[in-house]
Amino acid sequence: MSKRESEHEFRSTLFTRFYDDFSIAERFGEAEIRGLYQSKVLSTTNNHKVIVELLNVLRFKIKESRSKQPDFVSLYVELWEELMNNCYNNFKGHSLIYLINNIS
Repeated sequence: MSKRESEHEFRSTLFTRFYDDFSIAERFGEAEIRGLYQSKVLSTTNNHKVIVELLNVLRFKIKESRSKQPDFVSLYVELWEELMNNCYNNFKGHSLIYLINNIS
């Protein structure tokens, strides 16, 4: 499967616009990516399914950045680790099980 096919397959499984939003933010740099991340985290704190999708998008952006925009790899890793730690520290019961079963 080509990178383009892989991206298309990944994007077709999403129910939010996170991937597109981060792709647009990349055009404006690191500060825009951080700002977008903060606004998404704040707006989705009570929805574990949306948080898991955000984690999966960040993980995909890590892989994608390695070949397309290597300057953003460490930023996306940092954001993914921060959110993952937050989830492990705050999710309980069903939410934690959902996270473990659905993180890609």
